[in-house]
Amino acid sequence: MQTSTEIVSPVARHLATDFTAEETQAAFDEAYKAFARQTIVPGFRPGKAPKNLILRKVGKNVRAYACDTLLSRSLSAAAKECGKEILGESDVDIPEFKEGEPIRFSLIAHVEPDIASLPAYDGLELDCPADERPVGELVDEAIRHMRDRAGKFDDAPAEDYALQMQDMAQISYDATFEGKPLLEVAPNAKEIAHSDGMWTFLDEAYAPLPEFVPALVGMKLGEEKSLTCTFPGKFAEEALRDKPIDFRVKVLKIRRHVPAEMDEAFFSSAGVTDEADLRSHWNVILTARSLDALRAAHRSAIISALLPSLPDVPRPRELNARRMMIEEILFFLARSRMPMDILRKRFETMRPWMDDIAEKVAGLVTLLLAIARAENIAPAHNAVHARMELGARTYGHATVKSWIKHLDISYDALERIAEEELTAEMVLLHISRHARFTGARAADAADLYAEDKALLPPFGAMTILLEMLFPAPASDAGADTENA
Repeated sequence: MQTSTEIVSPVARHLATDFTAEETQAAFDEAYKAFARQTIVPGFRPGKAPKNLILRKVGKNVRAYACDTLLSRSLSAAAKECGKEILGESDVDIPEFKEGEPIRFSLIAHVEPDIASLPAYDGLELDCPADERPVGELVDEAIRHMRDRAGKFDDAPAEDYALQMQDMAQISYDATFEGKPLLEVAPNAKEIAHSDGMWTFLDEAYAPLPEFVPALVGMKLGEEKSLTCTFPGKFAEEALRDKPIDFRVKVLKIRRHVPAEMDEAFFSSAGVTDEADLRSHWNVILTARSLDALRAAHRSAIISALLPSLPDVPRPRELNARRMMIEEILFFLARSRMPMDILRKRFETMRPWMDDIAEKVAGLVTLLLAIARAENIAPAHNAVHARMELGARTYGHATVKSWIKHLDISYDALERIAEEELTAEMVLLHISRHARFTGARAADAADLYAEDKALLPPFGAMTILLEMLFPAPASDAGADTENA
């Protein structure tokens, strides 16, 4: 066997391998023996049937087995010659040949790039600013929301009671545009143009228009008021998009919201014993959220620092990144319950953006793997398998096997994807541990990355982070989604 390699690019080699007639015959003999033991021929014991009968039944499989054997030997020889692991192959050219004939294989082998010098990653400065709002203030707000959700409504508030957020109001109104009844401008907007007694919950999260609910605050029973609301640019009724609409509103009835008392029944429903226990519970949750946000900001800062140094990307890794990103996008679009035609439209709009993000993810993983080799960072085998199981559950599959079938890839391919992603995340954690922390929460950050406390993010977290750094383009499908 003679092998020659030619550099096509920093991440690709053209490989040509010549096999002698004896080597070809040996590969066929090995294939024949493998199938002879498995093939059942009536009248013969396993492995004892004549060769011509075996070949009559599984001749194509024998040839494919022999080709795979020769290809594997060719790739092993190429890896040894260029001193690099072969990540995959493409443009494989195997001419027709028979056993006992010399043959030449040619293909493109994809390899890791040579990175002359790694970017400076040790001692990066990471800012740790104070929380925008103190945790204690957030705890108060969380308890207030709990009391609001568990509260009740008083149907007979005082006559001079003024509407507040979380109350309910029955209102009547008429809508106009530039002095004309709204139906003259938008005949299809019957539900918006007029109401004789619509109940409205005073919460901005449920507001039909951003300005509508806040404008009701302070109104009293029987009071009338004029207010103007501008409809959003992607509103379902096209004639109303970006139009300022005038409403003449009258309050007909009020149901005053009364927050729940913090009594024994309230604490029992929350699964705590008293107010101190409840505050402790929320303090743990909100402190953890604060630290998660700090960790995400650090990961974003590290990735942003590494992005200018991304190397050439091996094609198999870029294809894998694109495959996994498509899996993620389709999974979350499907969960949005969009109609299929809108889902396809949105997906096609995002295609160029997905390709760009996938290339960045693959380049970042390639760079982080180079740092991993320099720092001798590698995950344990059982951790890789746990990562695969986590990925399967993340994307709605009961087992890794069913996920592999859905992705239409081999077990080894998915194992490589999981191992590379896990290694990359371990490198990001390594860089975080060796960073210089500045700011009000520098001590918290140092504790956050301690060996016994640090947690690796879930499957696909790096892709999601890059999606946040480089947001998806706006799409007209957004308007269609609102219509749906």
